[in-house]
Amino acid sequence: MPPVKSRNSLAALSVSERLKLIAALWDSIEQDATVSPTPAQRRDLRRREADAAANLEAELGSQAVDKAVLQRLRRGCHR
Repeated sequence: MPPVKSRNSLAALSVSERLKLIAALWDSIEQDATVSPTPAQRRDLRRREADAAANLEAELGSQAVDKAVLQRLRRGCHR
């Protein structure tokens, strides 16, 4: 894979090459590297958990989510 020097060079890579680059970056992160959420992210997570607990009937099962994603992809609505 050629070295990436600019945003334009990223765009010139094939999808396969970009995925390989993503995988290499991901693999370069140390396994024991810890990243903690910020206080604002923690508040947002607590808010989302409370909202999910209060609205259990709104949850979708994985099959329903898979179906919705496939329908959107077939319509070309993946952006």
